[in-house]
Amino acid sequence: MAEKAAQPTILVGTGPVKKKVARGEAKNKLQNYFLRIENQLIKLDKRKNYSIGRDEKCDIQLDSQHISRQHGNVKWSSTFQTFVFLDLNSRNGSTVNGQAVTKKQLKPGDVIEIVGQKIQFEAHDVASQSPKVADEPELPRETVLLEQKFNTIMRSVNNTNLLNKLKDYHALVVESRKNLSMLAYYDQLTGLFNRRFYDLNIEREIKTAQRQKSQVSLIMIDIDHFKKFNDTYGHQKGDEVLEGVSGIIRSRIRATDFACRYGGEELVVILPETTIADAQKVAEKIRRSVAELSPIQFNVQVTISLGVAGSSSILNTPELLFKAADKAVYQAKEGGRNRVMTAHKL
Repeated sequence: MAEKAAQPTILVGTGPVKKKVARGEAKNKLQNYFLRIENQLIKLDKRKNYSIGRDEKCDIQLDSQHISRQHGNVKWSSTFQTFVFLDLNSRNGSTVNGQAVTKKQLKPGDVIEIVGQKIQFEAHDVASQSPKVADEPELPRETVLLEQKFNTIMRSVNNTNLLNKLKDYHALVVESRKNLSMLAYYDQLTGLFNRRFYDLNIEREIKTAQRQKSQVSLIMIDIDHFKKFNDTYGHQKGDEVLEGVSGIIRSRIRATDFACRYGGEELVVILPETTIADAQKVAEKIRRSVAELSPIQFNVQVTISLGVAGSSSILNTPELLFKAADKAVYQAKEGGRNRVMTAHKL
C-alpha cells in the first residue's frame, strides 16, 4: 500500500500561453497552470523547475521510501509551449495516464503517478476559468481596514531591511488569500468547480452568448445506478468512481469549458461558444471514455447518462437551459442509460 504523501508546499506563479481552441471562435487567452495533489493546488510559474521527490529540499515533497530522493521534475518548455514532466532515472519509475514515461509533454487533465501518488496537471483560463475578480466575493470590511493600516505602517518604516521583510510577508498574505478564494469555488472530492461557481457563471455565459450572437451549451451528466453502486461496493468505492469520472471529464474538454459538480453524482459542463451539435459530440466522447476506461480504472463497469441543451431565443435563462438539459438526462435514463440525449430531439 502506498504511503500517504506529505502536504506539498504551495508555490506561486503565472504566465501567458497561447492555446488553440478546437470549437467555437474563442481567442488565445492567458492561462494559469496548476498541479493538483489530493486537495492541494500548486500554481506553476514557467520560469521555475519544480523538483519532485522525497528529499526535503524538493519543491514537491512526497513522503515514501519507494520514491527516489530526486524522482522527477516539471518544467516549462518554450519549444512545446507547455509544461513537461521528466523522470530523473528514478528507481521505481513514473507514469502519465498509466503509461511509463521518461519525458512527457503535459496536457490539461494528464495524471502523473509516482509510486501510487497522483499529481494532476491542470490549465485554467485567467479571464474566465480562474474564479476571481468579477465573481469573487467582496472582502470583509475588517480585512480592508487591516490592509489599509498595514500599508500605512509600511510607508512609515525607514529601515530598508525591515521594510523588505514586511513587503515579503504582505505578498505571502495576499497570495494566500487569492488561493483560499480560488479553493472556495472547487469541490474537494472531484476537483471540479462547485455549485457556487456554476451559479455565478452560467448566467454570465448566457448573456455573453446573446451579446455575441453565439451559443453556449450545457451537458448534464449522471452516473448510472450510483445509489445501487454505493450500496453494493460502499461509499469509499463510490467516491473513487465519482473522482475518476470527474477526471475523465476534465481530460475530454477544453481549458475554456467549465466542469462542475452540481450535487451528489450530478455533474455539469458549461461549454461557451459551442453549438448543441458540437456539444453532443463532446458528450458522446465523454460517455464512450467512461464506458471504456472504467473497467481498467475502477475494476468495475461504470456508465453515465448525459443530456445536452444549447442556449437559444427560447432557452435564454439559466433555469430554462438547465431544465432542458435535465429533461434530456431523464430521457437518456428512460431510454436505457449509457447514452446521450439532446434537448432538440425531445
